Amino acid sequence: MTTASNFSVLENRCTTSVCAKLYLRLKQNKNKFTAPELKIYDQLVIYYLFEEYRERMTGSVSDGKKIPDFDFYRQFKIDFEYYFKLLQIKLQPQFTPVRVFEIYYQVHRAFFYIFDFIIGSSKTIAQLRASIWQSIFTHDIYRYERSLFDGMQNITTLIKGPS
Repeated sequence: MTTASNFSVLENRCTTSVCAKLYLRLKQNKNKFTAPELKIYDQLVIYYLFEEYRERMTGSVSDGKKIPDFDFYRQFKIDFEYYFKLLQIKLQPQFTPVRVFEIYYQVHRAFFYIFDFIIGSSKTIAQLRASIWQSIFTHDIYRYERSLFDGMQNITTLIKGPS
Protein backbone atom coordinates (compact mmCIF):
# COMPACT_ATOMS: atom_id res chain seq x y z
CA MET A 1 0.00 0.00 0.00
CA THR A 2 1.15 3.51 -0.72
CA THR A 3 1.16 6.31 1.84
CA ALA A 4 -1.88 7.85 0.11
CA SER A 5 -3.88 4.61 0.22
CA ASN A 6 -2.84 4.00 3.86
CA PHE A 7 -4.08 7.48 4.70
CA SER A 8 -7.39 6.83 2.93
CA VAL A 9 -7.92 3.57 4.84
CA LEU A 10 -7.05 5.21 8.17
CA GLU A 11 -9.24 8.25 7.43
CA ASN A 12 -12.19 6.03 6.46
CA ARG A 13 -11.82 3.91 9.60
CA CYS A 14 -11.65 6.99 11.83
CA THR A 15 -14.61 8.69 10.21
CA THR A 16 -16.68 5.50 10.23
CA SER A 17 -15.82 4.85 13.88
CA VAL A 18 -16.60 8.40 14.98
CA CYS A 19 -19.91 8.41 13.08
CA ALA A 20 -20.92 5.07 14.56
CA LYS A 21 -20.04 6.15 18.10
CA LEU A 22 -21.84 9.48 17.80
CA TYR A 23 -24.87 7.77 16.31
CA LEU A 24 -25.09 5.41 19.28
CA ARG A 25 -24.61 8.25 21.78
CA LEU A 26 -27.30 10.25 20.04
CA LYS A 27 -29.64 7.27 20.00
CA GLN A 28 -29.13 6.60 23.71
CA ASN A 29 -29.32 10.24 24.81
CA LYS A 30 -31.84 11.68 22.38
CA ASN A 31 -32.60 14.86 24.27
CA LYS A 32 -29.23 15.62 25.83
CA PHE A 33 -27.53 17.12 22.79
CA THR A 34 -27.48 20.84 22.06
CA ALA A 35 -28.25 22.32 18.64
CA PRO A 36 -24.53 23.11 18.02
CA GLU A 37 -23.59 19.50 18.86
CA LEU A 38 -26.24 18.20 16.48
CA LYS A 39 -24.92 20.52 13.78
CA ILE A 40 -21.45 19.02 14.23
CA TYR A 41 -22.99 15.56 13.90
CA ASP A 42 -24.78 16.72 10.73
CA GLN A 43 -21.51 17.96 9.23
CA LEU A 44 -19.60 14.83 10.22
CA VAL A 45 -22.19 12.58 8.56
CA ILE A 46 -22.13 14.71 5.40
CA TYR A 47 -18.35 14.27 5.28
CA TYR A 48 -18.51 10.57 6.13
CA LEU A 49 -21.01 9.86 3.34
CA PHE A 50 -18.88 11.84 0.88
CA GLU A 51 -15.89 9.64 1.72
CA GLU A 52 -17.96 6.44 1.81
CA TYR A 53 -19.25 7.01 -1.72
CA ARG A 54 -16.12 8.66 -3.16
CA GLU A 55 -14.97 5.80 -5.37
CA ARG A 56 -18.41 5.02 -6.76
CA MET A 57 -19.15 8.68 -7.42
CA THR A 58 -15.75 9.29 -9.02
CA GLY A 59 -16.27 6.26 -11.23
CA SER A 60 -19.60 7.69 -12.38
CA VAL A 61 -17.85 10.91 -13.38
CA SER A 62 -14.75 9.50 -15.02
CA ASP A 63 -16.12 6.48 -16.89
CA GLY A 64 -16.98 8.61 -19.93
CA LYS A 65 -20.67 7.72 -20.15
CA LYS A 66 -22.96 10.53 -21.28
CA ILE A 67 -25.54 9.41 -18.72
CA PRO A 68 -23.83 8.37 -15.48
CA ASP A 69 -24.84 5.15 -13.76
CA PHE A 70 -26.05 5.84 -10.24
CA ASP A 71 -27.20 2.36 -9.29
CA PHE A 72 -25.72 2.96 -5.82
CA TYR A 73 -28.10 5.84 -5.01
CA ARG A 74 -30.59 3.52 -3.31
CA GLN A 75 -27.91 2.39 -0.82
CA PHE A 76 -26.77 5.99 -0.38
CA LYS A 77 -30.31 7.05 0.53
CA ILE A 78 -30.59 4.20 3.05
CA ASP A 79 -27.30 5.26 4.67
CA PHE A 80 -28.32 8.92 4.68
CA GLU A 81 -31.66 8.19 6.32
CA TYR A 82 -30.05 5.84 8.84
CA TYR A 83 -27.71 8.54 10.13
CA PHE A 84 -30.17 11.42 9.95
CA LYS A 85 -33.38 9.86 11.26
CA LEU A 86 -32.25 10.65 14.81
CA LEU A 87 -31.75 14.33 14.06
CA GLN A 88 -35.44 14.77 13.47
CA ILE A 89 -35.83 14.64 17.23
CA LYS A 90 -34.43 18.17 17.69
CA LEU A 91 -33.02 19.37 14.38
CA GLN A 92 -34.00 18.70 10.80
CA PRO A 93 -31.06 17.67 8.65
CA GLN A 94 -29.91 20.58 6.55
CA PHE A 95 -30.09 18.61 3.30
CA THR A 96 -32.23 15.97 1.64
CA PRO A 97 -30.60 12.77 0.33
CA VAL A 98 -31.19 13.87 -3.27
CA ARG A 99 -29.63 17.31 -2.70
CA VAL A 100 -26.56 15.84 -0.98
CA PHE A 101 -26.13 13.30 -3.78
CA GLU A 102 -26.41 16.05 -6.41
CA ILE A 103 -23.83 18.20 -4.62
CA TYR A 104 -21.46 15.23 -4.29
CA TYR A 105 -21.76 14.62 -8.01
CA GLN A 106 -21.04 18.27 -8.82
CA VAL A 107 -18.00 18.25 -6.52
CA HIS A 108 -16.61 15.05 -8.05
CA ARG A 109 -17.31 16.24 -11.59
CA ALA A 110 -15.62 19.60 -11.00
CA PHE A 111 -12.64 17.93 -9.35
CA PHE A 112 -12.26 15.48 -12.23
CA TYR A 113 -12.34 18.15 -14.92
CA ILE A 114 -10.18 20.67 -13.06
CA PHE A 115 -7.47 18.26 -11.97
CA ASP A 116 -7.42 15.92 -14.96
CA PHE A 117 -7.70 18.46 -17.75
CA ILE A 118 -5.64 21.40 -16.52
CA ILE A 119 -2.20 19.97 -17.06
CA GLY A 120 0.94 20.96 -15.22
CA SER A 121 2.49 20.96 -11.79
CA SER A 122 3.78 24.50 -11.43
CA LYS A 123 2.68 26.84 -8.68
CA THR A 124 0.86 28.95 -11.28
CA ILE A 125 -1.17 25.95 -12.46
CA ALA A 126 -1.97 24.99 -8.87
CA GLN A 127 -3.18 28.55 -8.23
CA LEU A 128 -5.28 28.41 -11.41
CA ARG A 129 -6.90 25.17 -10.27
CA ALA A 130 -7.58 26.66 -6.84
CA SER A 131 -9.08 29.80 -8.37
CA ILE A 132 -11.37 27.79 -10.63
CA TRP A 133 -12.45 25.62 -7.70
CA GLN A 134 -13.11 28.68 -5.55
CA SER A 135 -15.12 30.32 -8.34
CA ILE A 136 -17.39 27.29 -8.51
CA PHE A 137 -17.88 26.27 -4.89
CA THR A 138 -16.66 29.18 -2.75
CA HIS A 139 -15.04 28.25 0.57
CA ASP A 140 -18.35 27.34 2.20
CA ILE A 141 -20.27 24.31 0.86
CA TYR A 142 -23.30 25.30 2.93
CA ARG A 143 -23.38 28.72 1.26
CA TYR A 144 -22.99 26.99 -2.09
CA GLU A 145 -26.04 24.83 -1.34
CA ARG A 146 -28.13 27.75 -0.02
CA SER A 147 -27.29 30.32 -2.66
CA LEU A 148 -25.53 28.97 -5.71
CA PHE A 149 -26.52 25.34 -6.29
CA ASP A 150 -29.68 25.97 -8.32
CA GLY A 151 -28.19 28.75 -10.43
CA MET A 152 -24.70 27.57 -11.33
CA GLN A 153 -25.68 26.84 -14.92
CA ASN A 154 -26.25 30.59 -15.33
CA ILE A 155 -22.82 31.64 -14.00
CA THR A 156 -19.73 31.62 -16.18
CA THR A 157 -16.12 31.60 -15.06
CA LEU A 158 -13.69 33.88 -16.88
CA ILE A 159 -10.08 32.75 -16.83
CA LYS A 160 -7.80 35.65 -17.64
CA GLY A 161 -4.08 35.86 -18.01
CA PRO A 162 -1.56 33.49 -19.58
CA SER A 163 -2.49 29.85 -19.84
